[in-house]
Amino acid sequence: MLLHHTSGYPHYTEIQSFLDRLWADPFQHWAIQDLVDIGVAGGPVFTPGTGWLISDTNTLILQQVIEEVTGRPVGELLREDVFDELGMDDSTAAFDANWPSPVLHGYSDERGVWEDVTNWSPTWTYAAGGVGANQEDVRVFLDALGDGSLLSPELHGLQFAPSTVGLGPWTNEQYFAMGFLQLDGWVFLNPGLSGYYGAGGTFPEEDWTMVVYTTASKAGDQSAPTATDTFRQFTAVVTPEHSLAK
Repeated sequence: MLLHHTSGYPHYTEIQSFLDRLWADPFQHWAIQDLVDIGVAGGPVFTPGTGWLISDTNTLILQQVIEEVTGRPVGELLREDVFDELGMDDSTAAFDANWPSPVLHGYSDERGVWEDVTNWSPTWTYAAGGVGANQEDVRVFLDALGDGSLLSPELHGLQFAPSTVGLGPWTNEQYFAMGFLQLDGWVFLNPGLSGYYGAGGTFPEEDWTMVVYTTASKAGDQSAPTATDTFRQFTAVVTPEHSLAK
């Protein structure tokens, strides 16, 4: 349920008490338990397993489970078992905002002023979004996600199973798998962080993989999913029969 986002736990980043603390000091170090406590404080918003709601609360609970079972930090596990295995040398999960140079700077006016948010503390998101990479490493990761190169065939099949079909908006053609979207043949992710918008996907059937990253513009609509919109338009070009530009 945590992997499929069917637990019913709210998305803690949309809870006002969290936002008030975040905007008061975006450089503060968050304890992961504080974030989980905020997300689960009111209990699930629907009976677990009966609905669907994207929620990073689920991801942080999963991080806690992984660290409890393995006795190791999840950042270390990502480095050794994913990044190193795939040769993703320009990726980091240190959760400390010390991004390797050169780094694409992001900007935001979420606190009422236009400011550089590049070095805000990513501990408010941890494994739910506090990972840094360049576009080539993201492509490598998406290829591995699509072909299951880090998993057994059995686990790869389980990862892609249409378990959420019939819940929320999901259908046989478009559904949420374990941590990503399956959209008409596209394996799709659209991560976002203050000042940054990402969209990446792979189409294993035809060996297409695309990665788009954009930063917020002071002159534009900062709430617009610019990377996702750009990605969708390109799918109409490379896979017209499976276009997501609809």
